[in-house]
Amino acid sequence: MKIFKEYLHLPREVYVLVVAKTINGLGNFIMPLLTLILTEKVGLNGSQAGFYMLMLNVCFVPGLLFGGRLADSLGRKKVIIIFHSLAALVFMACGFIKPSMLVVYLLMLGSSFLAASLPAYDALLADLTNEHNRKRAFSLTFMGHNLGFSIAPVLGGFLFRNYLYLVFIIDAISTVISVILVAIYIPNMEYNQSKAKNEVREEKSQEKNLNVFQFLLNNKYILIFSGILFFYNFAFSQLAFTLPIHVVQLFPENGPKYYGTMEGLNGVLILILTPIMTRLTIKSRPTKAIAMGGILYTLTFALLIFVGPLSMFYLAILVMTFGETMITVNNNAFISGMTPPPYRGRVSGIFQIIYGAGFAIGPFIMGILLDYISIHEVWATITIIMALASLFMLSLTRRMRRKKIEGHY
Repeated sequence: MKIFKEYLHLPREVYVLVVAKTINGLGNFIMPLLTLILTEKVGLNGSQAGFYMLMLNVCFVPGLLFGGRLADSLGRKKVIIIFHSLAALVFMACGFIKPSMLVVYLLMLGSSFLAASLPAYDALLADLTNEHNRKRAFSLTFMGHNLGFSIAPVLGGFLFRNYLYLVFIIDAISTVISVILVAIYIPNMEYNQSKAKNEVREEKSQEKNLNVFQFLLNNKYILIFSGILFFYNFAFSQLAFTLPIHVVQLFPENGPKYYGTMEGLNGVLILILTPIMTRLTIKSRPTKAIAMGGILYTLTFALLIFVGPLSMFYLAILVMTFGETMITVNNNAFISGMTPPPYRGRVSGIFQIIYGAGFAIGPFIMGILLDYISIHEVWATITIIMALASLFMLSLTRRMRRKKIEGHY
């Protein structure tokens, strides 16, 4: 229980965001089942499914850019309420439409709305915390989301065959509930100016007037970090694309259920491992912890090359989750800690575009490759990519230490 004391004495608003994320995660049925919806229900082949998953993720880009800018100008809370509500309306509509390409196009629209709220969430959480409790706050919200997410894929796997419409409707309802919580319990606030001055690293006076792209060019380590995480997410995307295809190939009848339980296991393990990994890495440089997480990802994909019995899939999920907790807790802490408050919404949006591009492109490229190479060769390719990305992250850690580059983590 001592581990959970790390999460005491955080601002009240942080706990509200955790509850909202938990409820939203409970209804997060669509994304874990997206590959199976496209292939099993809409009737697309592997390469077509990969293309439309790419398009769904491309739709995140305008949402992230627009939402990040609005988060810094209109306000974090307003952006969350407006765009989460619009996403809920779209998902609800999908529940009343027969699975078809129309549903795919609506999901593209919903994805853009959902993406617009993400920079506001991260910026709001960063505004509510400081360098002493920021890692713990991001860790707790990650746990909250995955508390819901550990249940959602399991239920979704059972609903998938005969009650797909409920997948969309429940997702919409959970989104509305999370919006209500934010609307009632999160005050209209902007970052505190005196707090901002204490957090911002010493900057040249002219930097204060830079636009976000000029700021990023002056802070190249954020861009380098984001570029490396592009390849992390490229590899990680295969757990939502190649893995369900692999499971259904081996277990045609019960594949969706097995995959749902794997996603559920991932969520449960995150609840157990996140406080442990947060405590172990609380004083570590985020880049070092992320490099170690990348090595665990590499081991996961290496296991999947040789996977045979069902139990091997669950072992791979176990190893992967150790890495996922180390990476997720630390990547948001790095970006927030390296970014002054006036830029947080926009920088978070751009980071998520670069980072998310890996998740978007990964299924598309591997969907094409699956038409020409075996699924085991796909896992071997991903293992090599992940190993190289981990080495680059270790190199970045050494370089920042040597240059004495520090953030407010």
